[in-house]
Formats: sequence, structure tokens, C-alpha cells
Amino acid sequence: MMDPIDLVLAIIYFAGGKIDGRTKIQKIAYFINEKFDCKITFIPHYYGPYSTSIAKTLEDLVATDFVEEEALITLNDRKFFMYRIKDGVKNILEQNKELYKFKTLVERLANENLNNVINASKVHYLYKNSNNKDSNFLIEEAKKYGWNLSQNEVNDSLILLNELELI
Repeated sequence: MMDPIDLVLAIIYFAGGKIDGRTKIQKIAYFINEKFDCKITFIPHYYGPYSTSIAKTLEDLVATDFVEEEALITLNDRKFFMYRIKDGVKNILEQNKELYKFKTLVERLANENLNNVINASKVHYLYKNSNNKDSNFLIEEAKKYGWNLSQNEVNDSLILLNELELI
């Protein structure tokens, strides 16, 4: 089982030492969990699969000063958070070679548009929990979770998931 602390720190570290938003961290953690079987529980949530243990871990890492949190205001007055890993923590992570298996996946997703990552996480969740892989069926299934996905979003997500070797 992967320690959520190591996972969250690795995500921020391999994203270049900083990453915008809790949601992006959650989605990258979800995909790592799926690809590497980290045994972390995710449940359906408004923005796709969500883990309370990842959320709590991020909160704890900020509280214990391993990670710096900076609140930023968007053009439409929404608040989001940027997370930066502390220099001392980087040195520790560089020694943990086990975490390097996440590097390519984190780098790819950290640079992907957030909405694409969110949609892909929703599609993946539906895809893995259904015997029917038809995109129209997935769109209808998504509505059960309050997720509105278009045909293009599902198709684009399936392409991304294939590229990431997650389906």
C-alpha cells in the first residue's frame, strides 16, 4: 500500500515542485492509484473521483509545513490554491527511487488542461465500473453522479486514457 503522504508529495514534486489546485492533485492521485494499485479509496464526487485520505493528507502536509499553500483569486473571483513543496522535502524525495515510477504520469497530467483531466477521471471511473463501454451509455451513467459529459468530452477522455495506458 502506498502511503498517501508519499503520493501527494511525489505529485507536487514531479509536477515541477508546484501545482495549481486541490482538484488536479486529487485527479492525478486517482490515476496513479488506478495504474499502480496504491490501495487508496476514491468515491464519486462533483469533480470526479475523490479521496478523503488524499484531501486530509494535503491538509496535514500544509499544517506541518512540508507544503506551502497559496490562495489565488481567478478573474471571475473564484479562489483556488497553489501548492509548493518545501526545499528540504525535495531532498528527501530525490532519495526515494520507488516514487520515480509515477514521474511520467504526473508530468503528463500536470501539464494537461484541468477540465480534460477531470473529464478523463470521470470517464475512467465509469468505464472501469461498467461492462458496457459504449460512449452513449457512459454519458447516461455519468448523469447518475450529476456529471454532464458531452460526446466530444467522452471521446477526448478515451483518447487520453488510451495514451496513458489506463484503458
